[in-house]
Amino acid sequence: MRRSPHSPTCPCGFRHRGEWLVVSEVEAPSGLVRWLEELCDGGAYVVDQSDGRVVFRIAGPNVRSILAKGIGLDLHPSAFTVGGSTNALCGHIPVNLARTDEDTFELIVPRSYAESLFDDLMKMGRAFDLTAAFSD
Repeated sequence: MRRSPHSPTCPCGFRHRGEWLVVSEVEAPSGLVRWLEELCDGGAYVVDQSDGRVVFRIAGPNVRSILAKGIGLDLHPSAFTVGGSTNALCGHIPVNLARTDEDTFELIVPRSYAESLFDDLMKMGRAFDLTAAFSD
């Protein structure tokens, strides 16, 4: 996931060819959409998907081992660097996976898959005593 040079609070993750996912913990969706529309100056369409997605953040020294149980990607730090993101499957669930810090990953999933992904992550992390905490 790359930080936008225009707004360090909005990481941008590649989704598909010509498609980007912008995430902000600071900006409200309406303000972020306005800012992106101004930035793109008609060169791109901006769509607010905040109501349709859920972000899972998983962190800790065993995070790569936990995710490796369900994601068939090389998550070694030299292969999947901080700031990197990609679309992947976690088991049968489509996710956008981003490495946001040394031992921190975010999985962005369609809202309809959130409960299933949560259950899968808890099972994948059982051997590592994974616990869950929730925030707004």
